[in-house]
Amino acid sequence: MKTFLRCGLVSLCAAAFTGVTLGLVWFAILKMEPGLVARKMSLDGALYIFPALILAELYCLTNDLLVYLSNKHDILLDLGLSEMRFTYDLDVRNNAIPLRSKLLGLYPITLALLLFVSAVTTFRS
Repeated sequence: MKTFLRCGLVSLCAAAFTGVTLGLVWFAILKMEPGLVARKMSLDGALYIFPALILAELYCLTNDLLVYLSNKHDILLDLGLSEMRFTYDLDVRNNAIPLRSKLLGLYPITLALLLFVSAVTTFRS
């Protein structure tokens, strides 16, 4: 039951963050109409890959952020949250990337790149 609750909480937060982030980029920054975005997405099914990748990235970010908050402030400890382990590609010893480096560097850069590519492809198609 804890696993279901943990996955549900992280999934719900990631889906909400994805909707807000894509809405901010498409509707507020690019000033696109929701009907136009829906029409472009339905005409080219390959455009769905970017929101899916952004959702996956925000799932990892949300999970690690909840782990960080639970470790720092002793909240959500009963859910048994654990950090998603990523390692350096060229490291022979298989060292994990530190949580703070992921939260402040890896996730924001990847999200910025994915949002940029999503905005360009959606706006141009």
